[in-house]
Amino acid sequence: MAVRNLEPSAGQRTRGRPRAGEAPDPQHAEHYALRSFAAHGYDGASMRDIATAAGIDPALLSRRYGSKMGLWRATVNGVSERLERVYAEMRDIMDAPGPSASKVPEALRRFVEFNATIPDLACFFIDEITRPGERREYIVCRIWLPYLEATRPIIAAAGGYGSDSVAAGFSAFSLLGLVVLPQLMAPILDDQCRSRPDDTTEQIMASLMRQLHMPVARCSAPDPSPTAFPTI
Repeated sequence: MAVRNLEPSAGQRTRGRPRAGEAPDPQHAEHYALRSFAAHGYDGASMRDIATAAGIDPALLSRRYGSKMGLWRATVNGVSERLERVYAEMRDIMDAPGPSASKVPEALRRFVEFNATIPDLACFFIDEITRPGERREYIVCRIWLPYLEATRPIIAAAGGYGSDSVAAGFSAFSLLGLVVLPQLMAPILDDQCRSRPDDTTEQIMASLMRQLHMPVARCSAPDPSPTAFPTI
């Protein structure tokens, strides 16, 4: 999905650093918060550093979000809402007339291309999902479970198995790995492969399509019950 360039209407301010004393724009503040949490982890990030990077008065940032946890939750919620809009587009594609399997590449491309527009999300997600506690539970609820709900039926349409099957679940795991790992290893990929973002997207899509059409995706053994697939 190409990044949409939304030009401001007449009289509307362009995005940038807010004026002194002006309430912080949520998208602006949360953009820098995501970047800081991804780079330094929750414990290493600070409200003051985030405010400084965003050009916001730290007092105004604290007043709006209340605490670092409040800013963290708002940042996760913002990403979740953006993802939900992508999932809605994916569902619309799959609901359109025509064979379900033929619509899978276009639907999954929406997800792959969206993630390329938020390069900090991969580090942020991996760091939080591997740390037990309140924040991981929140990530599971707001990011992971909606992802499974959106992608499993699409992947199942390609593989010819039930959306609640273990095969569909592990394919969803694999899709996430194909999307996340190139972002985590971007410096190495750029150095070793001279990879551009659009090239990486095409490689991800090609790998994903090959995987979804591999014979191993159709297990000859009876598929275990849906509850056998963990949701963490």
